[in-house]
Amino acid sequence: MNIFKVLSSGYGRVNETNVSAFLGYLLNPNSDHGLNAAFLKEILKCFDPNILLTIFNNEKIDEIDLSTRSKYLTEVFLEKNFKNGNRVDIDNRVDIVVKITKRVSLGTTDSDEIFNHNDPIAIFLVEVKVSETSVREIQLIEQYNAGIEKAKNIKGWEGKVYSILIALEGENAGRAFKKLNSNNSLFLTWFSSSKKSIETILKDIISYEQASSIEPIDEYAIHTIKAFLNFIKDKFSSNISTNSERKKYNNFEELLTGKIDPKFKQFIENNREDLNKLCEKYLNEDNTYVSFTKNMVAIKPQKAGKKNHMRFDFKSDNQFEVLCYIFNDNSDIRFLSNFDKQQKDAKSNTRYKSKGTYTLNQLLSDEFFEIFKNIVEINKAVILNDK
Repeated sequence: MNIFKVLSSGYGRVNETNVSAFLGYLLNPNSDHGLNAAFLKEILKCFDPNILLTIFNNEKIDEIDLSTRSKYLTEVFLEKNFKNGNRVDIDNRVDIVVKITKRVSLGTTDSDEIFNHNDPIAIFLVEVKVSETSVREIQLIEQYNAGIEKAKNIKGWEGKVYSILIALEGENAGRAFKKLNSNNSLFLTWFSSSKKSIETILKDIISYEQASSIEPIDEYAIHTIKAFLNFIKDKFSSNISTNSERKKYNNFEELLTGKIDPKFKQFIENNREDLNKLCEKYLNEDNTYVSFTKNMVAIKPQKAGKKNHMRFDFKSDNQFEVLCYIFNDNSDIRFLSNFDKQQKDAKSNTRYKSKGTYTLNQLLSDEFFEIFKNIVEINKAVILNDK
């Protein structure tokens, strides 16, 4: 059983916050997974060796003990907000913050305040992305600058802030990382055949355990990691078939995690505000739901008794082909008269289909919304007749 795929099947969803929480759990040597600091150290090894020597005062990373009872204290925080002093309007939430400090004396505990310790070693700001297009170009630099600004005001922390991006390999992530332009940064992909990635790191840890190179790992933890590796390979989606493949979305942000046309993803990225308006407008009408495959968005009443619905097919010219399906032969479809084309399906003798190519602004107009409301009314009539 793959718990990640089970939770993301049907109406479920394992989102970016859930994935960040799982990575934070693995990064924390104090967690009960049995990995100790193995995952954290393998990620740190991806930094330039000279940077690691600077961080750990010329100690080699392979010889450093970051375990619970070592001279180093590792703390992991989730969803922490950083505000840039020069841009107080920006709230920079970081998915995972890893703080490493040197204990004043072995075994002491510290405040949970991120920058409050006498012997600071390093702060790692970890941004996690599970969708190629969800990376904002200036997001990393905003977070990093906010972290640096905070560190400047606290004794000993200046110059000890590092940035880690974990994302699918793609143009957006590449641009964001390039924009950061800092030697104190690291870009790790989820999977790669040619370089270190989260996938290869986790597989290496499992192989180390099997070869007795590290302490034994809990059997359930290994099973969960293997399930996560499979989930990564499927780009964080479930391939479990269910009786209903319908999935309800509250906004177009959620579509970005789906397996859809890259051009459509880019269009969503560039037109988020208007697409959210479109989705919200239709979702508020008669408990509708939105579903999609590749480059299509279907907007349907929740009780689509005869599958009557409106569909928007994305085209390469940044327009949508609009199709309306009416499966009830006795329905009055005069409200479709303004479409470019109409036809009655000859095979079924019951389906009416209307076509036209329109811009996003046109889809936001009351004209299209009225058409959909007419489809909703047809569905209601069909359901009443079926009772």
